[in-house]
Amino acid sequence: MGYKKSTKIILGVALISIVLLVLQNPIKKALKSSLGGYKWFDESLKWYRDEKTKNIVETLHPKIVDEFKEFISRVEKELGLQIIATSGYRTWKKQAALKKANPKNAAAGDSDHNYGFALDINVLNKDGKNILRKATSKKKWEDSGIVKMAKNMGFKWGGDFSNYHDPIHFYKQPISKGEMKREYLAGNIDNKGYIKIA
Repeated sequence: MGYKKSTKIILGVALISIVLLVLQNPIKKALKSSLGGYKWFDESLKWYRDEKTKNIVETLHPKIVDEFKEFISRVEKELGLQIIATSGYRTWKKQAALKKANPKNAAAGDSDHNYGFALDINVLNKDGKNILRKATSKKKWEDSGIVKMAKNMGFKWGGDFSNYHDPIHFYKQPISKGEMKREYLAGNIDNKGYIKIA
Protein backbone atom coordinates (compact mmCIF):
# COMPACT_ATOMS: atom_id res chain seq x y z
CA MET A 1 0.00 0.00 0.00
CA GLY A 2 2.80 2.42 0.91
CA TYR A 3 4.64 1.61 -2.34
CA LYS A 4 1.56 2.39 -4.49
CA LYS A 5 0.95 5.65 -2.64
CA SER A 6 4.60 6.69 -3.07
CA THR A 7 4.47 5.84 -6.77
CA LYS A 8 1.31 7.91 -7.23
CA ILE A 9 2.88 10.87 -5.45
CA ILE A 10 6.04 10.62 -7.54
CA LEU A 11 4.02 10.33 -10.76
CA GLY A 12 1.84 13.26 -9.69
CA VAL A 13 4.86 15.47 -8.96
CA ALA A 14 6.47 14.43 -12.27
CA LEU A 15 3.26 15.24 -14.18
CA ILE A 16 2.92 18.63 -12.52
CA SER A 17 6.59 19.35 -13.26
CA ILE A 18 6.12 18.47 -16.93
CA VAL A 19 2.99 20.64 -17.22
CA LEU A 20 4.76 23.60 -15.56
CA LEU A 21 7.78 23.13 -17.82
CA VAL A 22 5.57 23.12 -20.93
CA LEU A 23 3.59 26.15 -19.74
CA GLN A 24 6.62 28.06 -18.44
CA ASN A 25 7.02 30.37 -21.45
CA PRO A 26 3.27 31.12 -21.92
CA ILE A 27 2.96 31.85 -18.19
CA LYS A 28 6.01 34.13 -18.26
CA LYS A 29 4.69 35.88 -21.38
CA ALA A 30 1.24 36.46 -19.83
CA LEU A 31 2.77 37.73 -16.59
CA LYS A 32 5.19 39.98 -18.47
CA SER A 33 2.33 41.42 -20.53
CA SER A 34 0.05 41.99 -17.54
CA LEU A 35 2.80 43.81 -15.64
CA GLY A 36 3.74 46.06 -18.53
CA GLY A 37 6.65 43.88 -19.50
CA TYR A 38 9.61 44.93 -17.45
CA LYS A 39 10.77 45.54 -13.91
CA TRP A 40 10.81 49.28 -14.63
CA PHE A 41 7.12 49.48 -15.35
CA ASP A 42 4.91 50.84 -12.59
CA GLU A 43 1.27 51.92 -12.99
CA SER A 44 1.85 54.87 -10.65
CA LEU A 45 4.17 56.53 -13.17
CA LYS A 46 3.02 59.88 -14.53
CA TRP A 47 3.35 58.83 -18.20
CA TYR A 48 1.08 55.84 -17.62
CA ARG A 49 -1.55 57.98 -15.89
CA ASP A 50 -1.57 60.38 -18.84
CA GLU A 51 -4.33 58.80 -20.94
CA LYS A 52 -3.18 60.30 -24.24
CA THR A 53 0.38 59.05 -23.82
CA LYS A 54 -0.74 55.65 -22.58
CA ASN A 55 -3.12 55.25 -25.53
CA ILE A 56 -0.46 56.26 -28.07
CA VAL A 57 2.10 53.85 -26.56
CA GLU A 58 -0.46 51.03 -26.70
CA THR A 59 -0.73 51.49 -30.50
CA LEU A 60 2.87 50.34 -31.00
CA HIS A 61 3.71 46.97 -32.52
CA PRO A 62 3.34 44.11 -29.99
CA LYS A 63 6.93 43.07 -30.69
CA ILE A 64 8.34 46.29 -29.18
CA VAL A 65 5.63 47.95 -27.09
CA ASP A 66 7.10 46.62 -23.83
CA GLU A 67 10.54 47.95 -24.76
CA PHE A 68 9.07 51.43 -25.21
CA LYS A 69 7.24 51.12 -21.88
CA GLU A 70 10.51 50.24 -20.19
CA PHE A 71 12.29 53.16 -21.89
CA ILE A 72 9.80 55.83 -20.88
CA SER A 73 9.48 54.37 -17.38
CA ARG A 74 13.24 54.47 -16.93
CA VAL A 75 13.39 58.08 -18.17
CA GLU A 76 10.92 59.01 -15.45
CA LYS A 77 12.49 56.94 -12.68
CA GLU A 78 16.17 57.52 -13.43
CA LEU A 79 16.21 60.98 -15.01
CA GLY A 80 13.20 62.53 -13.25
CA LEU A 81 11.64 63.55 -16.58
CA GLN A 82 8.19 62.75 -17.95
CA ILE A 83 7.66 61.64 -21.52
CA ILE A 84 4.57 62.82 -23.36
CA ALA A 85 3.88 60.76 -26.48
CA THR A 86 2.75 62.75 -29.51
CA SER A 87 2.64 60.03 -32.19
CA GLY A 88 2.92 56.25 -32.33
CA TYR A 89 1.36 54.02 -34.95
CA ARG A 90 0.31 56.03 -37.99
CA THR A 91 -1.79 54.90 -40.97
CA TRP A 92 -0.48 55.22 -44.51
CA LYS A 93 -3.26 57.75 -45.19
CA LYS A 94 -2.16 59.92 -42.26
CA GLN A 95 1.46 59.61 -43.41
CA ALA A 96 0.52 60.76 -46.92
CA ALA A 97 -1.20 63.82 -45.42
CA LEU A 98 1.92 64.64 -43.38
CA LYS A 99 4.11 64.27 -46.48
CA LYS A 100 1.81 66.64 -48.38
CA ALA A 101 2.03 69.20 -45.55
CA ASN A 102 5.83 68.90 -45.30
CA PRO A 103 7.84 67.34 -48.16
CA LYS A 104 10.62 66.47 -45.69
CA ASN A 105 8.34 63.94 -43.99
CA ALA A 106 8.55 60.31 -45.08
CA ALA A 107 6.16 59.06 -47.74
CA ALA A 108 3.37 56.61 -46.87
CA GLY A 109 4.89 53.22 -46.16
CA ASP A 110 8.37 54.66 -45.68
CA SER A 111 7.99 55.62 -42.02
CA ASP A 112 8.58 53.32 -39.05
CA HIS A 113 5.37 54.85 -37.63
CA ASN A 114 3.40 53.08 -40.38
CA TYR A 115 4.27 49.74 -38.79
CA GLY A 116 4.13 50.73 -35.12
CA PHE A 117 7.91 50.77 -34.61
CA ALA A 118 8.38 54.47 -33.78
CA LEU A 119 7.32 56.89 -31.07
CA ASP A 120 7.49 60.70 -31.16
CA ILE A 121 7.79 62.38 -27.78
CA ASN A 122 8.05 65.66 -25.93
CA VAL A 123 9.61 65.81 -22.46
CA LEU A 124 8.46 67.59 -19.31
CA ASN A 125 10.65 68.45 -16.33
CA LYS A 126 9.63 67.89 -12.68
CA ASP A 127 7.60 71.12 -12.73
CA GLY A 128 5.62 70.01 -15.78
CA LYS A 129 7.38 72.45 -18.12
CA ASN A 130 7.92 71.23 -21.69
CA ILE A 131 11.72 71.30 -21.97
CA LEU A 132 12.35 69.06 -24.99
CA ARG A 133 10.36 69.24 -28.21
CA LYS A 134 11.00 69.19 -31.97
CA ALA A 135 12.48 72.70 -32.07
CA THR A 136 14.91 71.93 -29.22
CA SER A 137 18.56 71.60 -30.23
CA LYS A 138 20.25 68.25 -30.69
CA LYS A 139 22.70 69.16 -27.89
CA LYS A 140 19.94 69.80 -25.34
CA TRP A 141 18.35 66.46 -26.17
CA GLU A 142 21.70 64.71 -25.76
CA ASP A 143 22.49 66.57 -22.52
CA SER A 144 19.20 65.34 -21.01
CA GLY A 145 20.49 61.76 -20.87
CA ILE A 146 17.47 60.48 -22.78
CA VAL A 147 19.31 59.86 -26.05
CA LYS A 148 22.10 57.91 -24.36
CA MET A 149 19.60 55.80 -22.45
CA ALA A 150 17.60 55.09 -25.61
CA LYS A 151 20.66 54.07 -27.58
CA ASN A 152 21.87 51.84 -24.75
CA MET A 153 18.53 50.09 -24.97
CA GLY A 154 18.91 49.52 -28.71
CA PHE A 155 16.71 52.36 -29.95
CA LYS A 156 17.65 54.60 -32.84
CA TRP A 157 17.16 58.37 -32.71
CA GLY A 158 15.80 60.81 -35.27
CA GLY A 159 18.24 63.44 -34.01
CA ASP A 160 20.92 61.55 -35.95
CA PHE A 161 19.16 62.00 -39.30
CA SER A 162 21.46 63.91 -41.65
CA ASN A 163 18.75 65.53 -43.77
CA TYR A 164 16.03 66.32 -41.23
CA HIS A 165 15.98 67.58 -37.62
CA ASP A 166 13.71 65.08 -35.85
CA PRO A 167 14.89 64.73 -32.23
CA ILE A 168 11.43 63.72 -30.99
CA HIS A 169 11.60 60.48 -33.00
CA PHE A 170 12.73 57.21 -31.37
CA TYR A 171 12.44 53.90 -33.19
CA LYS A 172 13.49 50.27 -33.57
CA GLN A 173 13.72 48.25 -36.75
CA PRO A 174 13.51 44.51 -36.14
CA ILE A 175 13.63 44.19 -39.94
CA SER A 176 14.54 46.75 -42.60
CA LYS A 177 12.00 49.33 -43.71
CA GLY A 178 11.98 47.75 -47.15
CA GLU A 179 11.11 44.38 -45.63
CA MET A 180 8.38 45.98 -43.51
CA LYS A 181 6.84 47.50 -46.61
CA ARG A 182 7.06 44.23 -48.59
CA GLU A 183 5.44 42.26 -45.76
CA TYR A 184 2.66 44.81 -45.45
CA LEU A 185 1.95 44.93 -49.19
CA ALA A 186 2.04 41.12 -49.34
CA GLY A 187 -0.72 41.04 -46.72
CA ASN A 188 1.45 39.37 -44.08
CA ILE A 189 -0.37 41.11 -41.26
CA ASP A 190 -2.21 39.97 -38.17
CA ASN A 191 -5.86 40.62 -37.32
CA LYS A 192 -4.94 44.02 -35.80
CA GLY A 193 -3.08 45.18 -38.91
CA TYR A 194 0.49 44.73 -37.64
CA ILE A 195 3.01 43.03 -39.90
CA LYS A 196 3.92 39.56 -38.69
CA ILE A 197 7.48 39.21 -37.42
CA ALA A 198 8.99 36.04 -35.98
